[in-house]
Amino acid sequence: MIAWDEIRGLIDRQDASAVAAAVATWLNRRDFTSRWGAPYEDTDRIVAVLATRPPEWRAELARRLVLRLRTGEDRGVALAPTLLRATGIEAPIHDPLVVGWLETAGRLPAPSEDPLFDLMLPRIFDAQGVGRALQWESGPTAPWLKALCDLAAGDAAKRLILLEGCVRRAGPGRRTFRLDRRHGPLCPGRPVLPDHGGPRRGGGRCSGAGGAVPSAP
Repeated sequence: MIAWDEIRGLIDRQDASAVAAAVATWLNRRDFTSRWGAPYEDTDRIVAVLATRPPEWRAELARRLVLRLRTGEDRGVALAPTLLRATGIEAPIHDPLVVGWLETAGRLPAPSEDPLFDLMLPRIFDAQGVGRALQWESGPTAPWLKALCDLAAGDAAKRLILLEGCVRRAGPGRRTFRLDRRHGPLCPGRPVLPDHGGPRRGGGRCSGAGGAVPSAP
């Protein structure tokens, strides 16, 4: 990774001479990441440097970094959601951002309190790559399994979003990731999805979908 004084100098000069597009290009250079190709390890420090820039400039940079994401493993996958939170802009949502957000927000003490949570939650059932991102989650302390199951137990509206997503994405031949795996049912003993015959109750399963989200192909 290149020296921090060089990063600061590049951003300072760029703010005075050109547009956020070029800074987004710089921040995606190979020498701005670790030799193992991991996402930014210094996101907080980069955000601190950018905090001195004008709000409109940072908002434009956030948009461009989001649109440059191609997979949930890109170098900017932690920086882009962090800038979205800091700027409060309406995010241009696409699959790599959703997957990257899942991986980074899962490290937060309470993922459901993330400012991006309500925006992203319905999209985890549609984005390709979510199953792969969550494939190692198991046990009662797994961040996302616990967060989603707790959310379903305490918020009826969010539970309905989760269940509708499960049903929508669970189909024949699909490889899925179970929200109820090793946690018991997503919503035990509660009314589940309304159907033509009225509400059902989950007797060991939250719905016919079994609590699943999509996996990447």
